Amino acid sequence: MAICLKCGKQVGLMGRECPYCHAPLTYNNLVDDSIKNVKDLNVDYDAKSNTILYQSIFIPYGIYLYLINKDEYPLKASSALGGIMIGIIITLFLIILLMIAIIF
Repeated sequence: MAICLKCGKQVGLMGRECPYCHAPLTYNNLVDDSIKNVKDLNVDYDAKSNTILYQSIFIPYGIYLYLINKDEYPLKASSALGGIMIGIIITLFLIILLMIAIIF
């Protein structure tokens, strides 16, 4: 077994591409699985990120994170988009709450 350097997942050498991130499997982008922690290799791989999700609740910053990540890192971009949606829902809830407080 080997580890894909793009996504960090363990893959077999049977396919032409990684089944997780679809990167081509060549000797240049594989590492032996004897290395226990792939993150120690300082590989910038795409993954969903709770940090990006929480930062994206602030809508303008979330839009910025989505736009810079959407082409190269689609999973990070989807985390940013999720944070934007949460920020919009919180904002609408606060507006409705404020309107109710003003009326009563």
